[in-house]
Amino acid sequence: MPKINVLPKSVAELIAAGEVVEKPASVVKELLENAIDSGADKITVEINSGGIKYIRVTDNGCGIDREDVRTAFLSHATSKIKESTDLNSIFTLGFRGEALASIAAVSRVNMLTRTADSPVGTAYVIEGGQEVSIDDAGCPVGTTIIVRDLFYNTPARMKFLKKDATEAGYVQDICLKIALSHPHISFRLIKDGKQVLFTPGDGKLISAIHSALGKEFADTLIPLSYSFEGLSAEGYISLPSFSRVNRNQQYFYINGRFVKIPVGASALDTAYKNSIMVGKFPACVINISIPPETVDVNVHPAKTEVRFSDEKRIFSLIFHAAQSSLAKFDAPSSVALSGDIAAKNKNAYKANFINESKAEEGEDLFSRAAKEKTETLAKMAEIEKRIEEKNPEDSLDKTLRLRTPTIALDYKGYNNPDEFLLKSNTKAKIDSNKENLRFEISEDITDEPLIDLTQKFESASKQVETKNENGPAPEKKAEIKDTPVIIGEAFNTYIIAEMKGKLLLIDKHAAHERMIYNKLKENLFGYSSQLLMSPVKIDLGPREYNAVIDNLELLKKAGFDVSDFGDGSVLVRSCPVDLLSADIRELFEEIADNLASSPNMISSEKIDKIYHSAACKSAIKSGKSISKYEMAEIVDRVLNDNNIRYCPHGRPVMIELTKNELEKLFGRIQ
Repeated sequence: MPKINVLPKSVAELIAAGEVVEKPASVVKELLENAIDSGADKITVEINSGGIKYIRVTDNGCGIDREDVRTAFLSHATSKIKESTDLNSIFTLGFRGEALASIAAVSRVNMLTRTADSPVGTAYVIEGGQEVSIDDAGCPVGTTIIVRDLFYNTPARMKFLKKDATEAGYVQDICLKIALSHPHISFRLIKDGKQVLFTPGDGKLISAIHSALGKEFADTLIPLSYSFEGLSAEGYISLPSFSRVNRNQQYFYINGRFVKIPVGASALDTAYKNSIMVGKFPACVINISIPPETVDVNVHPAKTEVRFSDEKRIFSLIFHAAQSSLAKFDAPSSVALSGDIAAKNKNAYKANFINESKAEEGEDLFSRAAKEKTETLAKMAEIEKRIEEKNPEDSLDKTLRLRTPTIALDYKGYNNPDEFLLKSNTKAKIDSNKENLRFEISEDITDEPLIDLTQKFESASKQVETKNENGPAPEKKAEIKDTPVIIGEAFNTYIIAEMKGKLLLIDKHAAHERMIYNKLKENLFGYSSQLLMSPVKIDLGPREYNAVIDNLELLKKAGFDVSDFGDGSVLVRSCPVDLLSADIRELFEEIADNLASSPNMISSEKIDKIYHSAACKSAIKSGKSISKYEMAEIVDRVLNDNNIRYCPHGRPVMIELTKNELEKLFGRIQ
């Protein structure tokens, strides 16, 4: 049996450091937690080269006494706990006493610190776990720690670090998460000489959210406040109409500590179940206050995983908190809200939430627009129903079908018809005495009514009556055809067609997705783009933002003209022609997430992922009805192109059932 050896202190410290310090972001996290525990209300983080070469964290906290400076860098030295029972009531972010020792073991560290009752400060230098010097220094009250050359003495660990920009993204992400949990502290992050994050520290969570995640994100949130059996939840959740493609913007905190709470995510999903689309996720910033003895934070060195004594109570708290907030937000579900209208309604909701008398502000415009649009759609549905009742077996020509009206005008810079109607003096009105919908234009654009449903109704009715007078068409015997016959659609998802004695079932979304994907791939690195009428500004998380900035040329080759807008935002100016019908914001958020999740992919793989997302987001959605003409077009393309057999994710596009197989299923033949 090999001899058992006691490891030297230097080796043991390197092993311990590996559990606490994985990358520059780990260092920043530990130093920020110490700064917060010191009582600081202003904290500045500065990094160069992604934090690999240089990290500086400065706070105005209580500082460290001269006699405690050396002790602070020893393993398991801490001021947070004294005995085992203290582990049951941890209120501080740090408590293990491993951070400074682990950081010093794998880097060169300089510390400047002074307490309020000390006339001079202390300068301490330690490299690779070995003290270099300790001396007097002039410095303000608080502590400044500078970490240089991370992993300089462990080159094996150095090779596992990512590119500087990627590591900087991780640092920015951890600063953002901690800033959101402590809105009373002003945080500042400077990256390579440029300020990329600043929160005011005014104690208002919405101010921290606005500064860290952007105005656009903050405007989609509604307040959340709820208490339940000694627990409480405070924060914000997103409006149902502003769901996300992933959970990256769900921020959960336990007593001010950022943690991963799967039960919290599950509770949110349940609360939003009937409010958002399947596959979409709400955003949130929620701080849960819970008795410390009911949660164990001493589970993992990173302290991002916790255990609860009763997870069901946490689920109930978040579920009821979210449902309570959503119940206060009362918007007509049949109306698709534009960003401006949603913001106005959200502001009205917030005023009502805090019982202010200004609740009426912003409501009149929203209510009027919602009512007019709802009445318009209801009237059109009634007229269409009456047309179909004339002859339900006959399908009217596509030009006679009544669809949601659109305005065939130049919107003069507005994003969509709704915004044009609301911001201009244009209004849609229905004459109650006639089945007639007209757009009355008070701006000098045109004198002609845009839509006259009366004429359409009368014309359609005459055609139906003429067909009825001629009598029903003679019945024909069933025969096997060489061309597909479109039978219809099942569940608004599967096209049903018959051809050559076979029944064809085609997944229209999968088929259309593959068509778009194939077209994008055919034009690889040479795809024609279409300039958008107005650039789309997209706010991204630090990791996603850095991933996009690192791949601007690749995105341009894929047909996306994207530019850096600063402060974590990008502008999408153009996209591939076939994607104009897609939600550009949602599509690009997913592309950014894919790029951030797989930074080591080669260019061809990245392009492939981009086209996967683009094809999926712009394809016909399952559950959405389409015309027989569109069905026929899809069936024809599927049958005549052998490359359309599987969607880009590998699911089959078409299933065939022969007449014999059907008859066996029904027991007609053996």
